[in-house]
Amino acid sequence: MKKSASPAPLAAAAKPRGRPRSFDRELALERAMDVFWSKGFEAASLSDLTEAMGINPPSLYAAFGDKEGLFIEAVQRYHANAQQNCPYGDLPTAREAVENLLTFAATLFTDPGHPRGCLAVRLSRPTAGALKIVRLPFPRPVIMNAERLPASYANFYIANGVVIVPTFNDRNDRVALNALAELMPDRHVVGIHAVDLVWGFGTLHCLTQQQPAPR
Repeated sequence: MKKSASPAPLAAAAKPRGRPRSFDRELALERAMDVFWSKGFEAASLSDLTEAMGINPPSLYAAFGDKEGLFIEAVQRYHANAQQNCPYGDLPTAREAVENLLTFAATLFTDPGHPRGCLAVRLSRPTAGALKIVRLPFPRPVIMNAERLPASYANFYIANGVVIVPTFNDRNDRVALNALAELMPDRHVVGIHAVDLVWGFGTLHCLTQQQPAPR
């Protein structure tokens, strides 16, 4: 009787290439977030980041791609922490939600255990120098049921290659659009008629934010 052929031996599983990661990625990200928070993006050097994270440059590049990739993840972590630590959307009324949010922000921004101020505002500074204040005009008052609505050109939203700005059929619309175009010459500034939107007590930027769930 002819013997059957023996089964071929199984190939050994391929081993992952490269050395295994030898640091806590989440802890390193938290430390990088604090560096960006205190110094801003441009002023935070690679040596500042790697020293705070306790890693070397090759490990940073392997885990996060580059400084910009690390920065993006740090900002995402900052917003995730804020949303987790301040669940204002779970409160039953808008008044309680706003009160809780403002109290949380005041406590966080003055906590000596963190850099002062808001990370998002801090990162808007191009360098470690003084802030440059640019004035935007107001449109004429928009009134509904004897109450003035928050019509403001500052409620703009920055997207990829574009800035969309609320407009109110007012002579200051063009003044505000020109001012923002000068500040962001690499983006196309577009006005969006927002008189109807502002009846909801917010316009373009507000539409991108978290909304409390209805009860």
